[in-house]
Amino acid sequence: MTETFSIRKAVKFGWDSAKQNLGFFVVLLFVVWTLSLIIYFFDNKFIDLVVDFAIILGLIGVSLSFADRGRSEFEHFFRTQKVFPQFFIAAILYHLLVSVGLILLIVPGIIWALQYKFYGYFIAEGVGPIEAMKKSYKITKGHLWELFWFNVILIGILILGIMAFLVGLFVAIPIIMNATAHAYRQLSDNIKI
Repeated sequence: MTETFSIRKAVKFGWDSAKQNLGFFVVLLFVVWTLSLIIYFFDNKFIDLVVDFAIILGLIGVSLSFADRGRSEFEHFFRTQKVFPQFFIAAILYHLLVSVGLILLIVPGIIWALQYKFYGYFIAEGVGPIEAMKKSYKITKGHLWELFWFNVILIGILILGIMAFLVGLFVAIPIIMNATAHAYRQLSDNIKI
């Protein structure tokens, strides 16, 4: 197996891009969280789900822009929305699969969550839902332990952000977003899919 994934490089990229573009991320996250809060008051679970998925897809678009160009603009958040129907279908499939796996003694759910983790990135690049799941499976093959520890580190970063009176989330979330996009690029660029 060739070296195609470095946790250290991904996290360092996440940190560097978050630090250098902190103002951009503060504004982006403030707008996203305000929108989420407004939608929350409608008390409609389906609308909440649609908005949450749209936000996740938009953040994937932003993070892919950072991974590819080292910068992003707000338009990257909206540019990915054209593939929202495909993302919505794949997100439902992913969450159902992981939920079933968690019911089946937890371990299958964790494995499937890691194997299909990158479906949204493929969809943001124009791949259909089923093909995105297949490609995610292919690029993660042989890297599950690395991805497991990578996610443990990202959860640690998130916890530190929460512990910093929630203000730390303005740094933690961009680190996580950009580190994950960088990991996706490391894996997908080095494997013929």
